[in-house]
Amino acid sequence: VIETTPIALLAILAEATGVDLRILHIQGRPQLRVTRMLKEAGFGFTAETNPWAVFRIDPIGIQSPEDVEANWEAMRDGTIDIIASDHAPHTKEENDAAKAGNSFQSVVAAYPLVEHYLSLYLTEVGNGQMSLAQLSRLTSENVARHLGLYPKKGAILVGSDADLAIVDLE
Repeated sequence: VIETTPIALLAILAEATGVDLRILHIQGRPQLRVTRMLKEAGFGFTAETNPWAVFRIDPIGIQSPEDVEANWEAMRDGTIDIIASDHAPHTKEENDAAKAGNSFQSVVAAYPLVEHYLSLYLTEVGNGQMSLAQLSRLTSENVARHLGLYPKKGAILVGSDADLAIVDLE
C-alpha cells in the first residue's frame, strides 16, 4: 500500500487540478500495476523508471527478478514513458566537503557509471527485450514531449535540432 497509494493519490490530484504530473522511480510490480490501471482509466501522467530497475536485482529483496521482468514489460507496453538516469555528479571537492559536514543538507548524491547505460540498453535491444524504436521513445522522444520541447528536440525532422547519437550495433 505504501508503494501504490501515493501514485493513485497524486494522479487523482493532478487530474483534478490540471497539473502536469511525472511520477519518478517506478520499479516494482505493485507500482506498475497501479500505474497501468490508472492510465487505462484515463488518468494522464508521465511514468518514469531508472536503469537500475532492470540492471540490478536488489540484494535485500526489495526488487525481485519478477519485478525486473515486469519493468521490461512496462517499458515495452507503454506503462513506463521515460527512462531517466538519476545522474547527479559532483566534484571531489564537493564530495570531500559533504563528508566533513554533519547534517542532512551536507549529503550529496551521485549515480556512478551512468555513461554505460546506453550500451547496456542497446545490448538488451539486441537480446530482444525491446526494439530500438522503443528505446528511442523512452530516452528521447517521450522526454522531449514531457518537457514541452517536442518536436524541436526528440525527433529527426526538418527543423528539429540535430542532437544525434550514432551507434554501431555490431
